[in-house]
Amino acid sequence: MSYYGTNDYAYNSDFSLRVRDMKKGNLDLGWLEQARERVEVRPRDRRRGLEISDCEVGPYAIDALDDVVRDNRGLAPRGAILPAGYQPDLGPDLNKRTDVWAYRVQRYWEEAVSRQWNVSTDVPWRDLAKYEIPLELEIAFCQLCTLLSEVEMIATDLPAKWSHHMNSYFQEVKGFIASQCIDEARHSEVFRKRALANGVGLLKASVRSEHALKGILEADSY
Repeated sequence: MSYYGTNDYAYNSDFSLRVRDMKKGNLDLGWLEQARERVEVRPRDRRRGLEISDCEVGPYAIDALDDVVRDNRGLAPRGAILPAGYQPDLGPDLNKRTDVWAYRVQRYWEEAVSRQWNVSTDVPWRDLAKYEIPLELEIAFCQLCTLLSEVEMIATDLPAKWSHHMNSYFQEVKGFIASQCIDEARHSEVFRKRALANGVGLLKASVRSEHALKGILEADSY
């Protein structure tokens, strides 16, 4: 197992002594002293359960942030106590709230996760056998599925490339982007399965289409 860090703990006497104390049951519980002020979080709509928007309270609310995040460049979620000392800089360059935040994004997230579908079971694949599709038509449709699979690859990669640029305080935006990625990946899955389901398979990829799609992926904004 490899390890990357600022300290070589194999030669750190303080670390070795701490491990020895932990094995004896002498645990450092100083982190308990960082207990926060209690917050009250309740579902606004019990039929929907506890939604992410219900957690917009106190220091955890987006409105508690300044417009530009300057204190967190690591993975700390919004409202967490930032660690003392060295925090890895993940290089987020989208740190301005007004650049990425939308106040309905929490609702979009809840809707996205509640409306997932399963390509394997929600598409009536067995029904294909009920229809006699002319071979020429099936080949043409599989060629279309090949193109659409290429399109959905870009549709998956495009939103994904923006996630790591965003500050971790914008968790809901990053989560919604992830939901879009899985949705587009599912489209690619369904076109691939449809092309293979009747035995013809994927056909010729399009050079022209891929060059056009590459231009979308390389766009400076989305």
